[in-house]
Amino acid sequence: MPAFDTLLFPLGLPGNKLIEDFAEFRVLRDLGDIARDRADEFGLDEPEATVFIEFSDGVQELHLGKAPVGSEDRYAWDPPEGSLYVIPADVIRPLMLGSEALRERQVHYFLASDIARVLIKVEGRERVMVRRPSEIGDPAVWYPLGSPEQPDLTFANFMERVGQISIEGFGEEVSAESLIELMRVEYFDENDEPIGFLELYTESRESGGNYYVFSERTKALKRDGFREAG
Repeated sequence: MPAFDTLLFPLGLPGNKLIEDFAEFRVLRDLGDIARDRADEFGLDEPEATVFIEFSDGVQELHLGKAPVGSEDRYAWDPPEGSLYVIPADVIRPLMLGSEALRERQVHYFLASDIARVLIKVEGRERVMVRRPSEIGDPAVWYPLGSPEQPDLTFANFMERVGQISIEGFGEEVSAESLIELMRVEYFDENDEPIGFLELYTESRESGGNYYVFSERTKALKRDGFREAG
């Protein structure tokens, strides 16, 4: 495989579906051998993209050409054998969109409804808050451990914003030692079993800097779109 500038990122649900599609897809048409002097007819003299799929027993290479007339599917050339295929648009489209269409965006495996309590750690201080589900469509109620009669609306709003954190990007080289930890949230279910965590970091306490998240799902620091309230 040729050397490229490589961006490594974990696949999200769309990426996992793409892997399944590639493992199962069948060519729409097998047009047989293609002579080199006819490559331009199919947009393969200068392929728009090349896909390398690495299997345990080797690498499969496909050169992607133009679409057949009246179709969104693609001509694809298998260089080792010189075979020309028409392959489904649904398999190729996510690849053409790149990492934005395939990467992981979710921070946690669990759902908000799985949370029974949280332990918040900020600058050496800790706070335990309990979550009580409310009526359908209404936000959950949060209250201090042992004080169900004291709902905390401010904390509920805070947790709603924490729940909106999502992964914005990958690929930046950043050292954990260079970051400032803003908080850690540990999540527990109704059986008081840990179900996940979230750590939020920043490069600087000044407004406008990047934020980074680390959780049970990300396995590494990832850039996040979190912004502090003004």
